[in-house]
Amino acid sequence: MSTEKIDAKLKCVEGKVKEAVGKLADDKEKEFEGKTEQVIGSVRENAEKAKDKAIALKDQLEEKAEHAKDTVKDVVSGIEHAFQKEKE
Repeated sequence: MSTEKIDAKLKCVEGKVKEAVGKLADDKEKEFEGKTEQVIGSVRENAEKAKDKAIALKDQLEEKAEHAKDTVKDVVSGIEHAFQKEKE
């Protein structure tokens, strides 16, 4: 797990703790801060998930592009071979 993911989860946990402390102390401001930290942590977690998915998609596209390149090379080679045979 990346440090960014860990930090995002910690932010959520910190927010939950702060919210609970605010509720216990009847401190609406502290409670709101806790909820805000949870939202920030959640947004960061989702951003990390999106980043992971984007990296995976990039890797898949690179793999497919490499496969397509190999296929084109094979086709070109086949055409060149066919022309060579015609010249003979």
